[in-house]
Amino acid sequence: MRRGLVLVTLMCLSLVACSTSSKSNTANVLPTVAAPPTSGAGPLIPSNLPGEFHLSVYIDSVDLTAHTITVDPMAFLTGSGAVSAFKEANPGATEGPPNDYYIENPTKDHIALPLSASAVVKLVHVGGSDHTNPVKVPLSSLVGYQSLTTRPFEITGLNGTITGVTETFVP
Repeated sequence: MRRGLVLVTLMCLSLVACSTSSKSNTANVLPTVAAPPTSGAGPLIPSNLPGEFHLSVYIDSVDLTAHTITVDPMAFLTGSGAVSAFKEANPGATEGPPNDYYIENPTKDHIALPLSASAVVKLVHVGGSDHTNPVKVPLSSLVGYQSLTTRPFEITGLNGTITGVTETFVP
């Protein structure tokens, strides 16, 4: 199981590296973002996130006063990775996951990470409308955001500090 999870993580990281190196005008393509490493790197803490990082997470809470965000890391899978993981979790399934994405979240972690005061925030549900391309909003919009704890997000950062929070559009 652990080898499979590490393999899926490495495959997802490879897909992310390939997909970010070329621009595409393809509509409705969901990004594949890997879960944080679960072996070798130790627990998810800022010192284990050196350099640039991208993680799929659920957000548990945001504390603007303390400049922290508490997250539950997970794997947001699309394409063949989503199909494989879905079929492994649902052995009798004859089709792939609904809407062509699958979320693996075997743990329910609550990890507080530093949040930059200048973090860029992009949300899907803005002004009473849903946007397939998330819309930039003020950081303060995260506090009290109706979908904060129920929707997947991608966080980006540098040297252990979160510099971007983007809600993932899901159909």
